[in-house]
Amino acid sequence: FSEAGSLVMKKLLIIIALVGGGFHFYNNGGWSGGASSYSADGQAALKLVTFNSCGAVCDNAVDDLDRRGVEYSHYEVDPSDKSTEAYALWQDLGGGTFPIFVAGDGMIDGYHAPKLAGFLAHRLDESYLSADEEFLLDDHFYASGEPMVVMYGAAWCGYCKKLRGELNSAGIDFMEIDADASADKEFIAQTLQVSGYPTMYVGYERVGNRLSDIKSVLSAY
Repeated sequence: FSEAGSLVMKKLLIIIALVGGGFHFYNNGGWSGGASSYSADGQAALKLVTFNSCGAVCDNAVDDLDRRGVEYSHYEVDPSDKSTEAYALWQDLGGGTFPIFVAGDGMIDGYHAPKLAGFLAHRLDESYLSADEEFLLDDHFYASGEPMVVMYGAAWCGYCKKLRGELNSAGIDFMEIDADASADKEFIAQTLQVSGYPTMYVGYERVGNRLSDIKSVLSAY
C-alpha cells in the first residue's frame, strides 16, 4: 500500500472495529472512574462525548438533551485524530460506550432515556425530568430527602427474590413495588421503560441489579 492507502485502510479498520464493538472503547488504562465536570463557578456542568460515526444512538441522546433544555458541552471524538480536545477528554475518561455523559463527579455511558433522566436530576437539577418522570421518581425519597432503594418487581420474579434476600442480608432498606400487578403498570412501563424485573433505582438514578451497583450509587448521594 501507498502511505495514503495505508492511512485510508487504517481509518477503515478503526471504524469497522468501533461499529462492530457497539461503540465500546477502552484506552490502555481501562475504565478510570475519575470523571468530573464543573463550571468556573463550581457548579456541576454536563459534558457529552460522542463518536463521529456513532449514528442514531448519539443522535437520540442529543435530541433528548435538547428536548429537556439541558445546557451541555459536546465533544465529538474522531479516533483517527489524537490531537483534538475531544480525543484527550475521552482518554482522560478512560473509555466507555458512546455516548458518554459527565456531570459533577458522576459519569454514565451509553444512552438509555430513563437512566439519563435520573442522572440529570441527580447531578444537575430535577427540573430536567418530565412531569410523568417526576411524579414517579419523587416517591423514591424518604421524608428527610435521603434517597430510597426502590425495586420494581413482580411476585413471580425469581431474580427479584434473590436480590431481595441480598438487600436484606446487607441491611439495606428498600421499597418494593409490584409493577406487574399495579393498576399503573402501563404508566410505569412507559414512563420508566420497565421491560423486565427487577428494575432498580436509588433515588433518581437507574442502577444495575447487582448489590455492588446499588451500594455504589447509594454512596454517591
